[in-house]
Amino acid sequence: MAVSKSYAAVMSEWKVVVAGCTKHSDDLDFAKKDSAKLADLIVQAEALDVKQEQMKADLAKLTNQYMKMIADGNKLSSTLIRYAKGKYGPSSLEIKDFQATGTGLVRARKKTAAAK
Repeated sequence: MAVSKSYAAVMSEWKVVVAGCTKHSDDLDFAKKDSAKLADLIVQAEALDVKQEQMKADLAKLTNQYMKMIADGNKLSSTLIRYAKGKYGPSSLEIKDFQATGTGLVRARKKTAAAK
């Protein structure tokens, strides 16, 4: 079986093979062990699929919490910088103490007529 097949397609094929072995168990007595192993793999794969789906749901939940935390942090950070700009002035040297390098939170100064 190709690895590129979907989970559902592989499980379907395996179930058909096990059903065929069960139906013809009298003729395929020598294959009972392998058929039982494949049936066990199906059970294990289904359990892993359930676990994977739960993990996907948990990841989505954690991602949403993370994104909310980022949004809340950005809002608080902006608020604190606004407080500092209100206290010290928007272009004061103290404002640099509230910035990460290269964040661009300080307004660029307007160019004077001579600099244009």
